Amino acid sequence: MCNKGIECLRESESPIEQEPYQAVFGMDSPVAAQSSIPGSNEETPRVKFLCSFSGSILPRPQDGKLRYVGGETRIVSVPRDISYEELMGKMREIFEGAALLKYQQPDEDLDALVSVVNDDDVINMMEEYDKLGSGDGFTRLRIFLF
Repeated sequence: MCNKGIECLRESESPIEQEPYQAVFGMDSPVAAQSSIPGSNEETPRVKFLCSFSGSILPRPQDGKLRYVGGETRIVSVPRDISYEELMGKMREIFEGAALLKYQQPDEDLDALVSVVNDDDVINMMEEYDKLGSGDGFTRLRIFLF
C-alpha cells in the first residue's frame, strides 16, 4: 500500500479512486457523488463511501457511546453495480487485511453495523446509499473494513 498520497494516485492503474483523509462533516451530497470516471467514455454511475480501517471501535469514557478510534479513513469511489467479489477486491487494494466489510446506517450507532457478505447485501447497501440522497446533503454512508 502506498502512503505518498497524490503521487500514488498518479502511479496507480487501479480504477478505484481514493482521496486523502477528510472529516466526516461538511462533505458533499451522495447524489452529487454519482458520476462517471473523469475522462472515460463509460456512463456507469459511481458511489462514494467513507471507508475506515486499521482502527478500533471503543466506548467514550464520558458516556460509553461507541466511537471509531485510530486507523485511516478514505473516501472510496466504486461503480454502482459492483459485485460483492469486485467490491472486496477493491477493499483489499486499500487494506490488505480486509476480510469483512460492514456499514453504518444513517442515524444508527456503531453497535448496529450491518455485515456485507454477498451480492444481495451489496444491493441493500446501495439502497441505503440512495436513501441518503434525500437527506441533509452532508452525510455519507460509512463502511468499515475488519
